[in-house]
Amino acid sequence: MTNFTGFNEAQIDILTADMEAARQIAAASTRIRPETSTLLNEAFGIDAAAPDPNQVSQVRSVYAGFAGRMAMTTLVFYPGIGDAYDPEFDSFPDRTRPNTILVRTSYFFKAPLDRALTLLHHYVHLRFPRNPGGGHPGGSVPAFARGSMRIGFDDASRNPYCYEYFARFQRLI
Repeated sequence: MTNFTGFNEAQIDILTADMEAARQIAAASTRIRPETSTLLNEAFGIDAAAPDPNQVSQVRSVYAGFAGRMAMTTLVFYPGIGDAYDPEFDSFPDRTRPNTILVRTSYFFKAPLDRALTLLHHYVHLRFPRNPGGGHPGGSVPAFARGSMRIGFDDASRNPYCYEYFARFQRLI
């Protein structure tokens, strides 16, 4: 079960709900359907016309690992407001402690879906702790609308933004 350190009861309730929402999103993202082939291409650079089953399996296995990894994760309250120009100003993995995510008060001001996707994003960081590029191989590419992430599969398959992108938009197909 996920551990919470330094939060008040209301914050723990929100984080618990966010964790469940993220688990459901991750589970839904393992059910890759033919109609998501274009989205797989946009997010991971997988050929939309003839998706490579090994690549699809690799993506699916990352999503499938969410619940198990997050059950062993500690979320720690981190004081301060952070820099709003930094995409990870409200929460981020603690690079000095494995399986630890630091969460600021500003995290709680995000919409519920965005909080759940943030947890999914951080899970990918925890899964690939030695990623280059500040944890985003191929680049930091936050996406808020549909379009290609323009990252090849080798990097995209380890990039938290790519998993967040697929999870966000697969729900709408």
